[in-house]
Amino acid sequence: MKMTRHAKIKEIIDNNKIETQEDLASDSMVVIRTLPGTAQAVAFAVDYMKWPEILGSIAGDDTVFIALPNKEAVITLLERFKNYR
Repeated sequence: MKMTRHAKIKEIIDNNKIETQEDLASDSMVVIRTLPGTAQAVAFAVDYMKWPEILGSIAGDDTVFIALPNKEAVITLLERFKNYR
């Protein structure tokens, strides 16, 4: 069941324009804008990756806020997103 959900979330991310916006990154937070209604799936997928620099995430309808401990973690996370595909 868990793998089926993960595959569906990955499919949603791969088939839709979901992007990080570097101009929305701060010293300890990254904002991800998604298609309406998909932010919770994106936040789940990000949390599922268990990347150590992520402290946590909060999702609305089309926006995900990711909390990080410092600027270096922000840079690391943005690089992970760029290289993910």
